[in-house]
Amino acid sequence: MEQVILAALCWTLMHLSIEKIFGSKWVIVTYGIFGWTVPRFIEYYFYRNPGQLDFNRCGEAGLTEFERKVLIYASGYFLFDIFNGVRMREGFIWQIHHSVSFLVVASPLYYEKCAFELFLCLWVGEFTSLFAFWIFRYEKEPEIYNSKPMLVVKIVYFTLFMILRFCVGSYALWRFLNSPDTLFIIKLGCLLMTVFNCVIVKQAIDEVKRFILPDNKKNEY
Repeated sequence: MEQVILAALCWTLMHLSIEKIFGSKWVIVTYGIFGWTVPRFIEYYFYRNPGQLDFNRCGEAGLTEFERKVLIYASGYFLFDIFNGVRMREGFIWQIHHSVSFLVVASPLYYEKCAFELFLCLWVGEFTSLFAFWIFRYEKEPEIYNSKPMLVVKIVYFTLFMILRFCVGSYALWRFLNSPDTLFIIKLGCLLMTVFNCVIVKQAIDEVKRFILPDNKKNEY
């Protein structure tokens, strides 16, 4: 646990440094760094160890040193995310997201098992972060947020989100639920994340409606 706390402190220091040097608009870079690096670590691991990419590993006891380091790295980030969410007064849904993410990602470190499940969850969950980064970065700058290049980013993000979260993710969840040795907290966390994914999809659909449908108020006169 000490290593996770140290990792969280490192994330916090980096986040505050970015805020101090570049301003509050660029604090989202912390999220971008995590979202880009974690999938690359996991891809590297499975590329170097293709035999490890096997659903028969569900519930497997023991962690490799590389798995342990990645999980400490990720757990530290989500622990930082909890405190930063409180600091920034983020909404209830996001606070639940941060808290569940931390508990789920840290569980293999505590129980010494199920690193395979977490690697899949992290890869599926963070692969689209590179695109989400730009969307969140310019959310409050309409001239960029509503531009054509940003529309392309949104389309790519939403397409990958649907494929990974609801196709690949649903299959992985089914395998986890049918594995007697997979930790219950991981199963529960994945189910809660599926609900969270549905909330994000609803928000995306609402935004598409606002983009396509004319504003009735503008047509009143």
